[in-house]
Amino acid sequence: MTTDGPAGGGTTARDPAADVQDEALTVGQAAAICGVSATTIRRAARLGLITGWRTAGGHRRFSRAGCLELRRSLGRPGNA
Repeated sequence: MTTDGPAGGGTTARDPAADVQDEALTVGQAAAICGVSATTIRRAARLGLITGWRTAGGHRRFSRAGCLELRRSLGRPGNA
């Protein structure tokens, strides 16, 4: 989605729905969405079942989309 600036130059506006999908979740938040323990989320990340990353401070983060995919693969009902 683009918007025109005052001089007619286009600038890119971020889609708010994309922010929800790109939300960075902590291990605890990811575990709650997936319906599993924090240890299970860490194990799933180590096994490559969910993709995560680490912050500059070394904390793990996971995307909401990745958590929902893991939840589905585990057969957990509902949308979190």
